[in-house]
Amino acid sequence: MREPDRGEFEAFARRVSPRLLRSAYLLTGDLHLAQDVVQEALQKVAARWRTLDASPEAYARRIVATTTVDWWRRRQARAREVFGVDAAGRPPRQSACS
Repeated sequence: MREPDRGEFEAFARRVSPRLLRSAYLLTGDLHLAQDVVQEALQKVAARWRTLDASPEAYARRIVATTTVDWWRRRQARAREVFGVDAAGRPPRQSACS
């Protein structure tokens, strides 16, 4: 990132971080996870900073939302894997022979 772009991005990040953190916290219910989600969103915005014309904040909010959805999906998949439950949360059926 060029130096003028870096300064613009840092000012943007300072300005929108509190709002993004509030949104992420409402979506996750966990402050530490919300901070991770915001950090990931800001990294993605920084990577595309020069190509974002209209509203980088809207792009960051979208990333926060999709990252949170991905986290919930991974968490549910992991719970099924660890606890051996089906998609509805029920334990697998036991066969009559066991």
